[in-house]
Amino acid sequence: KDPKACTILLRGASKEILAEVERNLQDAMQVCRNVLLDPYLLPGGGAVEMEVSHRLTERSRAMTGVEQWPYRAVAQALEVVPRTLIQNCGASAIRVLTSLRAKHTQEGNSSWGVNGET
Repeated sequence: KDPKACTILLRGASKEILAEVERNLQDAMQVCRNVLLDPYLLPGGGAVEMEVSHRLTERSRAMTGVEQWPYRAVAQALEVVPRTLIQNCGASAIRVLTSLRAKHTQEGNSSWGVNGET
C-alpha cells in the first residue's frame, strides 16, 4: 500500500533508442527530485524583461510630454528579448506578447514568460 520502490520497464526498437529513453527517464527523475528537494522555480523566458517593461510603461503614464519618451523607449527595447524567444519558438509574436502584457498587469504574475514549447 505504501511502496518505497517501483520498477519501470523500458523497451525500444534498438539499443540506441533504448539508451536514449533511459537517459531521458533519468533526466526526468533528476528534475523531479530537484524540484521536490529544492522547490524554487525561475521566472519564465523574458519574464524579467516583461515586468521591467510593464513598470517603465506605468511610470511613463504618470509623466507628460518629452519626459515620458525615455521610459517608453526602454520599455519597448526590453520587449525585444521575449519577442525573439517567441519568434524562435515559431509562435505568433503579437498574440503571445499581448498575452504576456495582460498577465504582467495582474498582481502576482511577474514570473510569467515565454513557454518554449508553444
